[in-house]
Amino acid sequence: MVGSLATVARRPLAGAVIISVAIAFVGVWVALPIGVYVPPATLACLLVCLALAPAFSWRASSGDVLVAAAFWLVGLSVLVGSSVTLVLGDLVFGALPAYLAGRMLVERLGLTKVAEVIAVVWAAAAVLGLLEAVTGFNPFVLVPFPNSLYSEWAVTQERAGIARVEGAFGHSIAYATCMAAGIPLVAVTRWSSRARCLMMVLLVAATLPSLSRTGMACAVLALLLSLTVLRTGISRRWRLRVIGLLAAIGVIAFPRLLDVFALAGEEQAGSARYRSDLLVLVRYLRFIGVSPAGRRNNTGSTWAGFGSVDDELLRAALCYGWAPVVLLLVGFSVVCWRVLARRANAAQTAVVALAPAYVTVAFITQLSTVVWLIIGMALSAEKAAHTMTRISQEPTDEPQGDAGDQRDGAPRAPSGLPYARPLRGT
Repeated sequence: MVGSLATVARRPLAGAVIISVAIAFVGVWVALPIGVYVPPATLACLLVCLALAPAFSWRASSGDVLVAAAFWLVGLSVLVGSSVTLVLGDLVFGALPAYLAGRMLVERLGLTKVAEVIAVVWAAAAVLGLLEAVTGFNPFVLVPFPNSLYSEWAVTQERAGIARVEGAFGHSIAYATCMAAGIPLVAVTRWSSRARCLMMVLLVAATLPSLSRTGMACAVLALLLSLTVLRTGISRRWRLRVIGLLAAIGVIAFPRLLDVFALAGEEQAGSARYRSDLLVLVRYLRFIGVSPAGRRNNTGSTWAGFGSVDDELLRAALCYGWAPVVLLLVGFSVVCWRVLARRANAAQTAVVALAPAYVTVAFITQLSTVVWLIIGMALSAEKAAHTMTRISQEPTDEPQGDAGDQRDGAPRAPSGLPYARPLRGT
């Protein structure tokens, strides 16, 4: 443990690798037989946070303040009836470590390097997903674990009698949505236009055998945003080629997908009706604290008769109140504006691309970690961009005197980087 902390502290890139691998290749059912359960991806985030915290700036941006306020309200909801267990699972051992890990990694490495690590790991997960679709073999469920999580998540789902690809994510929607989140990150790597475009198409293709409409919608939206509004430097020729390649994939895959969805018509219709029926729960929401519609029984919780809430925004509002959700929606609207104005970074684009998932699925398995990791990355990259803009606008005239007097005492930027110095004249 100590050795791992020291390694990550010296080489933060190792921390990005550890988190990415834990998310993509370690199922939530992989747990030590101890009293307190912590998901493997969360353990990886906690490790990185402990290693990088001593050198972290801890200077908050406006986005940090908004997120912190939402987290504070979630914690405060315990005083008005919210479940301590839920707060621990969703916040303390969920959103908070992932968010801080994203902030710290991007501050130390920059968004591009972290994006490259995630892109490589995601590409490997996509290839394994396509192989799973062809062979029906999922290596991640081979080793059984004697816990309820293995029984719940390590079971392959089917749609219209066809197995749905889910990899190590335990659920096809979580797998496909997480793959979609990687598309804008691939777009801003330092690789060639061809390599980036082919990898983005690979991630889109990996969502198809999941048979998840949410995942496919997020992937297509992520690709379109990456090709149109995200500043990537990808050549126009390769953008057009990607569109053509995507059209070819659609011609081949869509008839088959339509057949599957037609066979699963009643299942899909029932799922859509269930999600729309959930909206009646809005009238039971409180400003802060658990909704009075909640009931606990031997099998879990129900909300006015609904056994599950497949809508993360609504679920969070029911559990903790609508106040923290509204705060986060305010931040999300700002990010949407930045994306449309072509002022967003890749992580912000990924946050917007996942919008369909926020209202069609709860944050199951690794999905919560991925979303909050990317939110942390987005805010850290935005803060770094503001810092560099401020540095570039600083006056560059040096005071009179010996140039050597300024070397050791040069003013420092808020991020710890030296301010730009003018070139020496003749």
